[in-house]
Amino acid sequence: MVGFARAGAEVFDYGNNLRGQAREAGLAEAFHYPRVVPGYIRPLFCEGIGPFRFVALSGGPHDIAVADVALLRAFPDNRFVQRWIPLAREQVAFQGLPPASTGSATANAPRRARC
Repeated sequence: MVGFARAGAEVFDYGNNLRGQAREAGLAEAFHYPRVVPGYIRPLFCEGIGPFRFVALSGGPHDIAVADVALLRAFPDNRFVQRWIPLAREQVAFQGLPPASTGSATANAPRRARC
């Protein structure tokens, strides 16, 4: 990976600890390329954008649709937002919480997002 980076390729560690294993094996330059989040994702978040999808705590897909419309209207000149929202609608599955249960055994149980 370090060799690819030296040659001009965009490389990153995606959490599989390649850099750590290379350091253990004795490569002093093992950390001369970034992890994906600090190198690529975090800078997008600093701009208020990123390749992610909102989660609807209400459990309703309608809430995601409302958020999508609001974002498209709020950032009409942002090419990334204008491209990402339609792509996300087509290719990223909706995630929401299940409806609240009325059963006493599950009333206080933590809710988990569906995958």
